[in-house]
Amino acid sequence: MIEVATRTIGGHNLTEEMNLLMDAIEAGEDVKGDAKAGAGKSTLLRAVEKYHVGKRGIYLCYNKSLEHEARTLFKGSNVHIYTFHSYSLSTFDSDVKSSFLRKVNIKPSLKLVLKYAGFNLDNELFDILDINKNWRVLVDICNCFIQTASLAISDIHLTEEAKKLITSKINSKQLRKMRISP
Repeated sequence: MIEVATRTIGGHNLTEEMNLLMDAIEAGEDVKGDAKAGAGKSTLLRAVEKYHVGKRGIYLCYNKSLEHEARTLFKGSNVHIYTFHSYSLSTFDSDVKSSFLRKVNIKPSLKLVLKYAGFNLDNELFDILDINKNWRVLVDICNCFIQTASLAISDIHLTEEAKKLITSKINSKQLRKMRISP
């Protein structure tokens, strides 16, 4: 009877499918995968890092927050972690990359928020929430929204700063005086 080595990550045995992939990697085959959330991509790369120190892997993430999370999983330097965008950008020559970044690295400002948000400046809420002063809260909410797969902004995208602002306006009774219609 052939004894199969038990590979583990974090005290858990790898699945049969993961072990087959590990065997293929050990045999020198190039492996490329495409899997949904929770399928075990991170676990498999951690196993490659643990059992095949000389092998290298690349982990492409949907967004920046997933990239930061992935960086906490891998201890060595054999797994290179990128967002899809940063990986694509890394393939350009440095002069092309610099030119591109100059065009897209526009810093948010009140002027840009007012230009693209489509606010009705006559709306009472604009004054009550003091958007001229608190426009960065809107930018932060949008950043939270962009980092999710949500189709619309909802309460899960509200930052602590936004919640504090709304709570302070409710407590000061400014929002209570308004008749907000659906």
